[in-house]
Amino acid sequence: MPDGYDFNRVIEIVERLLSGQDRVARQLALDKISKQRSEWEQWTRQFRVDDRELGLRSAADSVLTTLRDLAPAKHLRKNSCVWELARKNFLDVADTFQTWHTSRELKVERSHYPEYLVHLQKKLRSAATNAVAVVDEVEEFWDQKTGNEILEATPPGSKRVFVFKEARILERHFDHLLRHAEKYGTFVIAAREFYKAGAAHQVTGDFSIVTDEVTGDRVTASYDQSGRHIIFTSAEATLNRNGAAFASIIKRSHAVRPFPDDGAAYREQLISRTFSVENDGALHHSSVIPIELYDAFEEDHPFYRAMQDRMLKMLRERALGGAKQIEALEIGAGTGHFTKRLAQQRFSDVRLCAMEPDPRAVEFLIRKVSGLDLVTVMEADFLVVDPPGKYDFIFSAFAEHHIRPADKREYFRRVLDNLKPGGWFIVGDEFLRFHDASDLRAYAEAVRSYHNYIIELARDEHNWGVVRLEEAAMVSGLADESGRVDFKIDIERYRNDVSVNGLRVMECVPITPIDVAQSVGGIYVVAMQAIS
Repeated sequence: MPDGYDFNRVIEIVERLLSGQDRVARQLALDKISKQRSEWEQWTRQFRVDDRELGLRSAADSVLTTLRDLAPAKHLRKNSCVWELARKNFLDVADTFQTWHTSRELKVERSHYPEYLVHLQKKLRSAATNAVAVVDEVEEFWDQKTGNEILEATPPGSKRVFVFKEARILERHFDHLLRHAEKYGTFVIAAREFYKAGAAHQVTGDFSIVTDEVTGDRVTASYDQSGRHIIFTSAEATLNRNGAAFASIIKRSHAVRPFPDDGAAYREQLISRTFSVENDGALHHSSVIPIELYDAFEEDHPFYRAMQDRMLKMLRERALGGAKQIEALEIGAGTGHFTKRLAQQRFSDVRLCAMEPDPRAVEFLIRKVSGLDLVTVMEADFLVVDPPGKYDFIFSAFAEHHIRPADKREYFRRVLDNLKPGGWFIVGDEFLRFHDASDLRAYAEAVRSYHNYIIELARDEHNWGVVRLEEAAMVSGLADESGRVDFKIDIERYRNDVSVNGLRVMECVPITPIDVAQSVGGIYVVAMQAIS
């Protein structure tokens, strides 16, 4: 009944056999048998079969068999040139495998790298690949049959960053990029940005990391300095270095959008975004605050999640008669924190259009909502481009304070134009304490008071990412027009702005404690409808 190797199973059987015996006698017998564990394990070790060892031995035997069959071949022995080439080839093979004993590395000719990678991805039960490919530099096979074979073998959970030195190379490979993006996470980056990101990790060329998601085993591959060989290694230090490099590189990369509606226009947009130092002439949120920092830490803001919860509660309370389908628009979706939560509401199907003008933020936004079929992402400025249709709900989460005072009339007009009759405009945002907005000193003191309050809360929690975010936001709020994307006001002024622009406040809930919100500033969630 036991499998022959697991001593615990033997003990289970013995316990069953002794179940009717005296308790003391049974325990004495179990103690005596338990003492035999080490002897049992040593005895059974000779019968154990390691499938991996068997596989290696089988492969080694096939090599030895082939060599033995070749040794008597006359054409090898009679032709000195052929004989010398064969001998050198055999010695090279032996040298390659000798490295596994000393450095845990396998070195193969670069031309064989794709077939090794394909083999690895096909043979593992569940594999994920994170890779960087410098196109037409070392890896010139992506638009050939080999590239297609890699595409077919790459599992859906993988990510690959394609590096391009010139726009014309990206343009030539554009159709292939779309095919890859349909199956797994595909990104592009300009060579200069790739070298900047990799330099901090001493990574300057192509590499890949393959993970067996069943066992957790990993291996990484990269080209040697000559570029003539690829080296596979399981060394933990190299795996960690390449993993950190990949994380840095992908942050600077641009996600390739699968199934674009207008391929030609999207191609030009992707090329422009990849090779432009600045994405466009506009001043975006990412121009002032590093988008990676914002995406990583914004949800750690002391009151941000509570604000999201209240906004979603308002949605549930106001869902139109339990309608199965709700049309929603999010203005200034940023990197998609609220977008993802909104789209995942299960009480009703929310068909969501998420608008965001900052191209860098859109890349993060697309990644967050990937796989959510009812979400449409629009890279567009709500003040310039009208979204399609009318909406039951319009949301704005931490986006209102980025609207310039001169744009507010047009902004609220567009909100009204895009709301269905009886629709709701729900806003969650940061507001300063009451102050005289015409007094620049009073405004500056209100900005510092609010941000310093959040900074102190973050410091108490040792959340230095939020501290950096708030410090950058405070600098932006105090900057002149050339570097300012933050235009916070107090809640009373905001209520007045919406009322004179055709909206009525139906509910206004402080998320920050009310005494703090009045004395320092804080977060409010406001629900509005059009004035009938």
